[in-house]
Amino acid sequence: MGENPVVSVEAGAVRGYRDGRVAAYLGIPYAAPPVGRSRFAAPEPPACWDGVRPAGHAGPAPIQPAEGAPGGVVPAALPGTSEDCLTVNVWTPAADAGDRLPVLVWLHGGGFATGAGSAACYSGLELARRGDVVVVTLNYRLGALGYLHVPGAEPAANFGLLDQVAALEWVRDNIAAFGGDPDRVTVAGQSAGGCSILALATMPRARSLFARAVLQSAPFEMDGHDLALAAEATRIFCASAGVGEDVEALRSLTTEQVLAAQLETSRHWPAPSYADRAFVPVVDGAVLTTAPGRAALAGSFDGIDLMIGCTAAEGLFFPEAQSLWTAGEAPRLTGDLAGEYARLAAARPADPPARVLGQVITDRFVAGSFDLAEHRARTGAPAHVYWWRRPGDGPDGRFGAAHCAELPFLFGTLDAWRGSPLLGGTGEEHRYLVERTQNAWLSFAATGDPDPGGELGWRPYTTDDRLALAFDVPVTAVSDVDTRDRRLITRDAPLST
Repeated sequence: MGENPVVSVEAGAVRGYRDGRVAAYLGIPYAAPPVGRSRFAAPEPPACWDGVRPAGHAGPAPIQPAEGAPGGVVPAALPGTSEDCLTVNVWTPAADAGDRLPVLVWLHGGGFATGAGSAACYSGLELARRGDVVVVTLNYRLGALGYLHVPGAEPAANFGLLDQVAALEWVRDNIAAFGGDPDRVTVAGQSAGGCSILALATMPRARSLFARAVLQSAPFEMDGHDLALAAEATRIFCASAGVGEDVEALRSLTTEQVLAAQLETSRHWPAPSYADRAFVPVVDGAVLTTAPGRAALAGSFDGIDLMIGCTAAEGLFFPEAQSLWTAGEAPRLTGDLAGEYARLAAARPADPPARVLGQVITDRFVAGSFDLAEHRARTGAPAHVYWWRRPGDGPDGRFGAAHCAELPFLFGTLDAWRGSPLLGGTGEEHRYLVERTQNAWLSFAATGDPDPGGELGWRPYTTDDRLALAFDVPVTAVSDVDTRDRRLITRDAPLST
């Protein structure tokens, strides 16, 4: 591959660029633009093109609210937004197309409402540069455009999930041209990306497209709408947009009208928990036939190599907890969340309300992830488990090792994350964490084992020792993880070693 390498994919030739030993190809369409009559529809193959298509710049992000993630924690800089957003980005260290390198496909988070695989913070350049792994990121439809239940459409829901399947099929059919092995694909996803992988594992069309999976802070509680909830979101959305519940009327809305109705729906959505969102995957009986989190605990990942992890203070990321730093009073909660908050507040009277609620939310992430680890251990196919315990440097300890804390180090894109409260410590500590984190993910993608040489003592999780790798400075293997009591593990209450 030369300085301006050209690769031929099924739809045509693309010209990338070289950065050292890595060749990058950005903004490649994996599906046709989902606009006009293709809005609220399954993705279709991209049109073929003549000549050589430039692939030196990432494509626009999916349509989403301008404010992005809460509190500026995740970088909001995006390469513009558009409904025409279904593109992939490929970084490959392969010397030529004859190589058969493992492939790591990234699914970004953002609550199914924000984010983009084309964002600079998710550049795969540094990952591909460190290891002999082809890295792929992708955009998928978000919010109402991705997850509104649309009466009369076929299918009626889960357009964003179908985008992800189409992107994985594109990888299967095209990645060999970039020196990747379509039989050694790992999907990794954080937050909504992890939740997406839970869903993909239940879909026969998707499950054969990857051999390994990394679930990072997967919100098992965000387990998809049933049809009744989906219908309620549709009712509020259509009332907000001033149209009937009709696919043609919805397709006639401008992009701005769709986004305005989406925001209005979210404002009116009854959300007793951080996990309740108006626009998430729908258990519709067609695309998605079962609740993804429950399916995982019943064996949907059996036969798939698995790595699972959480951060030690997931809940401090979310606005429900962050807003309490200034309010200073007990939050107004309902249902199970209210009871859990009351019990923990009574047990920890010295903790401020924000930290109590943050811990309650964290415990919910911990519960699902470790229930799945326990299932795997019992069924003889144990997973590798990690804890991210390195805290950020937010004011007054507001973030700690919050949700998303591992992402700057996984991608090594520290400049893109500059100013985020997730970054704490010295440059030397940052370099240490980047090396350890990237090596683990790359080794897992290549071999199914994130510690193949045993240097870190990171063995699969079992019910005997409940071992996990704690990412901090230094990285250490820890055991006796108490999942039965859903105990939050923090730097103030360390695991035994």
